[in-house]
Amino acid sequence: MRKLRFDDLTLSKTLQKAIADIGFEEATPIQSATIPLLFENKDIVGQAHTGTGKTAAFAIPIIEKIDMNLKEIQSLVLCPTRELAIQVTEEFRKLLKYKDEITAVSVYGGQDINRQLKALRKGPQILIGTPGRTIDHLKRGSINLNKVKIAVLDEADEMLDMGFKKPKIAIFYWFFSLILGLIALFLNSQQKFYAFLMVFLILAAFYVWLKLFPRQHS
Repeated sequence: MRKLRFDDLTLSKTLQKAIADIGFEEATPIQSATIPLLFENKDIVGQAHTGTGKTAAFAIPIIEKIDMNLKEIQSLVLCPTRELAIQVTEEFRKLLKYKDEITAVSVYGGQDINRQLKALRKGPQILIGTPGRTIDHLKRGSINLNKVKIAVLDEADEMLDMGFKKPKIAIFYWFFSLILGLIALFLNSQQKFYAFLMVFLILAAFYVWLKLFPRQHS
């Protein structure tokens, strides 16, 4: 696959400048493979080693697709740990260096929730969070995901490893995801987040199946 050069991409000047400041010139393989597809609004699953620029691979298209005039969450990135959530947020902020109109906020356990509530009231367009704290904010009504256009599961394999250890639990989630998949056919456009969770559960079922029955049919 031919590697992309960032200056060959049709990006805003402010984002190009931020990318140059970071020192990016030529895209890594994961970036070359995913960025064009994300600009075409394709749903993708990407896999690459640590340190290969996975965050920029989804962050660059997300930033370019944000409506700067809309002060509502338009992109959701879920991370398995607060350390990763902090790291991803920092990467976003580096790329947003010259885009004052776009804000990225992280929510995770172990941080004062009042501090997070204050940041959320300012109307960030990008939300990075751990599943537990994101659900907490949903229950509180402090976040609204009706305007989300792009959702990312970062290090989804680790998230699944944390949640599906026992075969009985795996089987339960497998059946549960199938039921939710059928229910999803009747969801309206106002229930995007719940549809997103259903997709996550379905992916979880496939992941668990592969873990329980590794390469038995190969």
